[in-house]
Amino acid sequence: MHLIYQFNEHAIPLFLQANILPLDLLYFHVVSDLMYDVSSGAAPYNIANLFKKVTAMHSYGTRSATSNKFYIQQSSLEILKKSFSRRGTDIWNSIPVKIRGSVKRASKPGFRRGLKDLLMGLLASEDQYLNVANIIKTLNKVT
Repeated sequence: MHLIYQFNEHAIPLFLQANILPLDLLYFHVVSDLMYDVSSGAAPYNIANLFKKVTAMHSYGTRSATSNKFYIQQSSLEILKKSFSRRGTDIWNSIPVKIRGSVKRASKPGFRRGLKDLLMGLLASEDQYLNVANIIKTLNKVT
């Protein structure tokens, strides 16, 4: 596919036309893919050990526990808020339940397809580029 780009045009339509994700959305997709592996038990031990399910933290049923979420470790240090374990948890928990809940009943390609459709729809609906923090905020409003 050959795309002709004028330097003063907006690039979002080109991403949509080519069906590819910009870097921030691609980062979100790749981290979500790894978090799928963590959730399904397929991730390497040293990565899986960074995350705890909400069900492991509470013995009673909460909305977070029943929706396959990970526990968010609270911290006042800015560097820990940007760590992979925190960012991965935030990303996973922001994915809508209809996609995130498919870990046990659907295949990984089905999860990837649903997530890419969600992100492409988000890209089409936004008028500007979103960084990862804004993607999480936008998805949290939807879920």
